[in-house]
Order: sequence, then structure tokens, then C-alpha cells
Amino acid sequence: MLEFPKVLRVLADRAVSKAGEDACLAIAPLRDEASVRLQNRLLEQAVEWRKETGFSLSPFEPLDGLAAATERPAAVLDQDALFALLKTLEQAKAAREALQGFDQRGWDELMEAVARAPWPATAWSAVRRCLD
Repeated sequence: MLEFPKVLRVLADRAVSKAGEDACLAIAPLRDEASVRLQNRLLEQAVEWRKETGFSLSPFEPLDGLAAATERPAAVLDQDALFALLKTLEQAKAAREALQGFDQRGWDELMEAVARAPWPATAWSAVRRCLD
């Protein structure tokens, strides 16, 4: 446990965004064996998927301000925030598309993780219209 913060720092240094770096640094040990097993299976499946597809995220802008703005119902996003959202959604869309066709591989945990995050079709359409 004494080296855990150092390990997190090494992991955070490999993140492609500030939000990813912050998420890496916020990692805490899992509380039970079942959670550890589930996360290990998810990681193994994601690694296999990445090997087979070659998919990789590109660096993207921090979304801190965007997240705060979306919590206010009447918030108005400027063009920079909309562009950051568009680039993030483009990467999410590419990842989802790269995962299609692998549903028969037995990667149940990976497929369930994606299914738990439904595609924001309305936001995707609206942002693209705003920036066209």
C-alpha cells in the first residue's frame, strides 16, 4: 500500500486528458474479492478488444467547465465548450463502433459496461448542428 500513490502517478502520466489523469489519481482499492474479479475480467476483455481493433484514444481537452455548465438547466455553452464536447463524443462513438461485431466473443462485462452508458443521441445531433 505504501507504493500505491506512486503507481497511481505512473498510471496518471499515461492518461490522454486532464480528466483521465484526475480519475487515475482518484483510484482506490476495491472493497471485496468479487469486485476485483469483475474488474479484472473487464480489463482483460478491454485489452483483447484493443489488441484486435487497434483502437486508441487521442488526447482531448479538459471537460471540467462543460460538466459544471451542464448541471445548470439554463446554461449556455460557448463554441470552445461545444467543440470539446464534439471531439469527446466523436471518440466515444468511434469506440462504440469499434466494439460492434464482437458481441459473440464472450466479452459480457465489456458489453454490459458499454450498455450501461447509453448513447446521447440528442446531444450528439444538437452539437453537430451547432458547429456545422
